[in-house]
Amino acid sequence: MPALVVAGALLAIYGVTLAPGLTWLHHGADGGDLIAAAAGGGVAHPTGYPAYLLLLRLALAVPVGSPALRANTLSAVCSALAAAVVADVVRLGYPGKRGLTQAAGMLAGFALGLSPLLWSQAVITEVYALHALLAALSLRALPIWGRRAPPARAFGLWGLVTGVALANHLTSALLIPVGLVYAVGNGQGRPWRLLWAAAGLAGGAALYLLLPLWASGHPPINWGNAARPAGLWWVISGGPYHGLLFTSGAFVLPRLRALAAMLLGQFGIIGLLLALAGLIAVNSRPQSAQWALLWVFASFAAFAVGYNTADSDAYLIPSFVAFAIWMGWGVAAVLDVLRVANPWWQPVAVAALVLATFANAIPAMAGADASRNREAEAYGEAVLRAAPPGAIIVTAEDRDTFALWYEREAAQSRRDVTIVVESLLGFDWYRESLRWTYPNLQLPAGGAANVASSLAALNGGPVCRTVLDSAAVLNCDR
Repeated sequence: MPALVVAGALLAIYGVTLAPGLTWLHHGADGGDLIAAAAGGGVAHPTGYPAYLLLLRLALAVPVGSPALRANTLSAVCSALAAAVVADVVRLGYPGKRGLTQAAGMLAGFALGLSPLLWSQAVITEVYALHALLAALSLRALPIWGRRAPPARAFGLWGLVTGVALANHLTSALLIPVGLVYAVGNGQGRPWRLLWAAAGLAGGAALYLLLPLWASGHPPINWGNAARPAGLWWVISGGPYHGLLFTSGAFVLPRLRALAAMLLGQFGIIGLLLALAGLIAVNSRPQSAQWALLWVFASFAAFAVGYNTADSDAYLIPSFVAFAIWMGWGVAAVLDVLRVANPWWQPVAVAALVLATFANAIPAMAGADASRNREAEAYGEAVLRAAPPGAIIVTAEDRDTFALWYEREAAQSRRDVTIVVESLLGFDWYRESLRWTYPNLQLPAGGAANVASSLAALNGGPVCRTVLDSAAVLNCDR
């Protein structure tokens, strides 16, 4: 029940700050691609995210609000549930009195749910809210919380949850060593534990097999054409992004400093001290759980530090899940000490921590609030209003491309226009996708110097280029 209280309260808070439509806030440009792919039965940009797209399809089937609002609401639900699962893990992992552990778990859940990073992802369309939920569920499913030795089949549940997490975000592979270490540990039934874990992982990760199934229908959004083995591997392995991990050591040290500052900004100095208390009080809970949390925190932090993109801080979310659990255990340890010293100090301490948590959330709310922002959706609508009938619209980057894909495929607006992404014309899979989506479109040969002029010469009619960050959203050559 306390975990559900956390989820319900956070969902109400997220609802107040939720983006009402498609937005570019909080590195949310990919939202248009994800929604358009789900709405059209297609495949999103690498790594495909089949688990997320499957949930998004269900969310889009709810006949309430715009497609973007439904997708944003899915993020809010996933973030709230992630915080609830953290609250439950804190309760399970600390062997104190029930009321004490529940209070500590609720504080940890609110600390995670109201942290600026997770809050920012809870109000837009992105995969990271589900990433947080599945990372938390993977830790919750670890068969280490009970007093008795777990049955071998318990590792199957952990494997299934972790496999689904892998089918949502490829970095969830960093969760796999945690469960396997316990599966190969001492005790009877080791082969069965490994077999159940492997079967669960395979079952969850099998969601990637949806990608070639979806791609075989030639949907409008069909990255890589995953119906072919080479295209499937290109999508799943994140082909376009292979050169971004630890490309240079020059940015690592500044990012490590930024990580330390970010922890302070996410949870405050009190949160840092509580997490330290929860980390060092290893005798208060299964010591093996500490190693699991240490691995999750360190491995995801290392990946985020080494991944050279502007939005790599989102990869820290599983690290913050582990950090919030430490915070909860730290709260429990402090309350335990106060119970021995003077029981009347406990409610005072809880009240003070609640105030500190929500005080830290005030600036977070100002930064995360997207309730008045539908900039990407408004841009797409403005472009389509300005486009002549039957126009070919040439786009240049993710923001304009995904906003227009959303309008055409999800909002079903201006089906008469043709959208051509100039930066993708060098890929055979994209040219093939254009031929299926726009059978009458004539494409210039690869390497054409001026794509817009070539399209106009081959097809006739108006050809327009999108313009970003300007009052004139479209430049048309009639």
